[in-house]
Amino acid sequence: FFTLFFSCQEGEILKSSLNQTSESFLTTNYDSVIFYADENLKQNLGNSQDYYSYYLRAYAYSKLKDYRRSSDDYLKALEVIPEDKQYHVDRYQIMSNIGGLCKIHANYDLAIEYYKDALEYVGDKDRAGLLFNP
Repeated sequence: FFTLFFSCQEGEILKSSLNQTSESFLTTNYDSVIFYADENLKQNLGNSQDYYSYYLRAYAYSKLKDYRRSSDDYLKALEVIPEDKQYHVDRYQIMSNIGGLCKIHANYDLAIEYYKDALEYVGDKDRAGLLFNP
């Protein structure tokens, strides 16, 4: 997650929010992650990097076991993530996480669909982990 957040173009996400969000991950303060992701969305809504905030917020919601909000934000991240090849790893991770949420709700057919879709974007080293996802 830190790689994703740090790789965004300078000026697209406020540096103070970035630092606070990173600290929140280190302390597992998921409410803070949600707060700073919300702030980033308020200030940057409509730019091509919004998916980072949705992605981080979805991850935090999943850790708080708020799976409905987590699913909603992962789906929003998929909607706004650029179609550029450089985002394939991020797209893979989002789809894989959605598959995991589908498994939690025993919607195995949908989980399999997301895992299959994720395979299109995953590199060889991550392929086995996705194929044998417990």
